[in-house]
Amino acid sequence: MCREGACRHCVCHRLPAARLSPVDTAPYLIEPLVLPAAIDSTDAGEFLEFVGLSDALVLETWGNPDRSSPAKARLQYWRDNPYTRLRLFFVRVDGRMVARSWIRFGLQENVHTALLHVNVLAEFCGRGIGTALVCHAEELAALLCRTTLQTFTEHPADFDPEDPRLLKPATGTGGVPGEARGVRFARRTGYRLEQVERFSSMNLPSGEGTLAALGMKCSSRLASISCCTGRTAVPMNTRTSWQS
Repeated sequence: MCREGACRHCVCHRLPAARLSPVDTAPYLIEPLVLPAAIDSTDAGEFLEFVGLSDALVLETWGNPDRSSPAKARLQYWRDNPYTRLRLFFVRVDGRMVARSWIRFGLQENVHTALLHVNVLAEFCGRGIGTALVCHAEELAALLCRTTLQTFTEHPADFDPEDPRLLKPATGTGGVPGEARGVRFARRTGYRLEQVERFSSMNLPSGEGTLAALGMKCSSRLASISCCTGRTAVPMNTRTSWQS
């Protein structure tokens, strides 16, 4: 059975001069995440708590853990390499880790840009935590002379893609609900929608005849292509990009 698609949008934002100075993030303490040597290290507790927060945020967005990764895989992926540098941060409220941010810097290409992402648990939204994390990330980017920021939000495709009220990207293709929490936050903090991407998912095993029907649908759409091997078309999800 095919699951309805989802939507993710990316945002680019050029840092104006007024935002290059340090930003006071009080009353929230933004703490850096220090990666442990291994997930079973004695100092891995905070990392595992951060992984738990990340899983909870995935569940809030998608309603399932499909887009979560194992702690071991995250630890490896989050380490610096010759091409990128990643910094992760979190905020606690009454001792509980409730929000996170990360910012990734390319080291060999696109060295004027940075990719950032901010998440706050739904029950703690509206308190200024997300804004504090964005300002903090922008300050870090400015210190490294990164003048263009990119970010994204993700949305299950539970909306009508033909709804005229959708917010359209600069490319004119696709769209996202303008009243979605992530969309409103991105626009409020100075970002604009630049591009929409879509992706698909399918529950396996699928119902009898589903793959055959999708294969025929794929063949009819790709009649002009001489060969198509080992690929199955499923309804597309959406992902979007923004720019200031």
